[in-house]
Amino acid sequence: MQQSQYKNENKPQNTTTSNILKLFYKLGAECYFAKGNYQECIPIILEALKFNPDDPEIWCIYAKVFIVKKAFEYAKPLLKKAINLDPNYKEAKDLLAILEKDRTKK
Repeated sequence: MQQSQYKNENKPQNTTTSNILKLFYKLGAECYFAKGNYQECIPIILEALKFNPDDPEIWCIYAKVFIVKKAFEYAKPLLKKAINLDPNYKEAKDLLAILEKDRTKK
């Protein structure tokens, strides 16, 4: 019985731990962004994406970092990724529409 207990020690993290880490990095990214710590936000976003690459909200936060830095050419594909993951994601669609509209004005 004890032998089987030790067999699982090297297995990947369990689902609960993985879910906690997903939430931890996502909330960390949101906090850094909200505080205006954009440089510190990027590595946290990248970690969040490692744990949850299919979360459109994380991709949108990533895009907003570039929008704030006026690096719109980097923000657009990130917003498109968020929209591909969730076609009904209003914030990403609205931000992309604004960026596209601004591009046509110039």
